[in-house]
Amino acid sequence: MENLTNTALCCARCETSMEDREAFTTEDGIVCKTCNDDYHPCCDCDKIYQSDDLSVIDDERYCDDCKTNLDWCDSCEEYGLELSLTRVNTRSGEECWCEGCCENDSWYCDRCNEYHSNYYDSIRVRGIGHICEGCRDSIGTFECSECNNECANEDCVNSDDDDDNWLCNRCADSGRGAIMSYSYRPSPIFYKADGEHLNEKDDLYFGIELEVEQNESNTNKGDMVKEIKHDAYYFKSDGSLSNGFEIVTHPMTIAYIHQHKEDVFKKMLNALIDKRYRSYDSDTCGMHIHLSKKSFGTWQLYRFIKFFIDNKEFVTAISQRKIDNLNRWATIEEESTSEVIYKAKKKSGNSRRYVAVNLQNDRTIEIRIFRGTLNYQSFMKNIEFCYALFNFTRDCKDITLESFKEYVSKSSEYNMLNKFIKTKNI
Repeated sequence: MENLTNTALCCARCETSMEDREAFTTEDGIVCKTCNDDYHPCCDCDKIYQSDDLSVIDDERYCDDCKTNLDWCDSCEEYGLELSLTRVNTRSGEECWCEGCCENDSWYCDRCNEYHSNYYDSIRVRGIGHICEGCRDSIGTFECSECNNECANEDCVNSDDDDDNWLCNRCADSGRGAIMSYSYRPSPIFYKADGEHLNEKDDLYFGIELEVEQNESNTNKGDMVKEIKHDAYYFKSDGSLSNGFEIVTHPMTIAYIHQHKEDVFKKMLNALIDKRYRSYDSDTCGMHIHLSKKSFGTWQLYRFIKFFIDNKEFVTAISQRKIDNLNRWATIEEESTSEVIYKAKKKSGNSRRYVAVNLQNDRTIEIRIFRGTLNYQSFMKNIEFCYALFNFTRDCKDITLESFKEYVSKSSEYNMLNKFIKTKNI
């Protein structure tokens, strides 16, 4: 009887004596308070388990078997009810992530409509959104040289160009893309007057560079270049300018320049003036004129360079630059006769670009002395000076200043130059 009595007074779960203890009636029988507090049913299967053997998920207790039927996030490694799982591409392959992990640690590809973990970089492509590397490889992308946005290859308007100055269609349509980078070097187009038949390798061609700035104009650069656009020239950016650009012609003969001096050049200059652009009234703008290097003989080039050295005051007046700016952008180097002869033979030899006669270019001799100008007469005067000096040093061995002025005065090809010399009394 004693044993029976003791058994009756034992907890049905832990089998400890119930004597003088608070008892609770459960489906397992009478249990002590400790067991009653420490044992709970699984909310799914209703089986009784000790607390340590249950997992609390969303305020409910689950046994190990039942919780495996719940949603599981491979990222935070947590179970849950209705986790709104999303498939995510990860380093380990495709995983299912909960909404919070997706939001914090992944991104959405706007092309393939898939999620990717932050381990992978996204590429933002204008007009599409953020895309994955696989999609980028599929469509092909490029960086627009004007707006610097990554764009799909199908949006490139000049993909056949040999350089990397590719433009998106938006920049091309807006006109901004017409201003190419400073390093832009298109294949030259040789412009000749009607009926001219010249050798493009050996005959004399001119290349003109004119720098302009927006100044107080309300017309932005994109709209300006759209207005003055012409096949004979193109536009480039230049870091030395203050909100400006450079107008660069293709190679052209003097006959072409004279044939089109009004319908191409005068029209362009007047349009810039009308929109309040500037070139002359600037410390940074200049006008550079290139002449074909192969058209110079050795001794002609020697006389050409020597003329600048021997007649610095006259050249400065012709340039219309202040002497400080001339020394900054196109200094006339003081050189000995032997040094000039060496340069003429090599057709090279400058230690820097900012000299009056720059020989560093492969195919051209660049005259850098001229102040920028939008005045048509000054523009033509500069071209005529280079052409007159080329002819003078080819035809004459006496290269004194008086001989040059006499040579110029006898020809009708240098009307603007003649007028300038007489007006300025130089």
